[in-house]
Amino acid sequence: MSVRLSEDKSREPVNFVQGVRKRLRFDGITVTVCETGERVFLTGAVDLNAWCLFDQSGLKPDGSGTWTRKGYSLHAIEEDGVAVDKNWNVVAVKARQQLRADLETGSYVVFEYGVTQQGVAPELNYSIERIPPTV
Repeated sequence: MSVRLSEDKSREPVNFVQGVRKRLRFDGITVTVCETGERVFLTGAVDLNAWCLFDQSGLKPDGSGTWTRKGYSLHAIEEDGVAVDKNWNVVAVKARQQLRADLETGSYVVFEYGVTQQGVAPELNYSIERIPPTV
């Protein structure tokens, strides 16, 4: 089966280490069409009333099984100053709340972010700092 070059996307996630700040830059977000569940990639401002979260799964840190939570994926194009093609699967409610205003205005594609993982699941959270663009 052939794959179009335009559909050749990385499935590699952004990996965090607890307490270590990671610098990330994004160019878009994957969300779903609420009525159909179809995933779409958006750039720029995101109408939070028009799009929905989707189920994301992973392994529990203690190896006792899997988890499933609702979230969206931010496409990272730069990680710690290096060009990448990765997704940050944002399932932590507090992280989504911290990014909400930037999604609404589209500024999430302008700023670089300093993101630090704090704690471990299920008490996992992120400290998110907006880094202004340099001239």
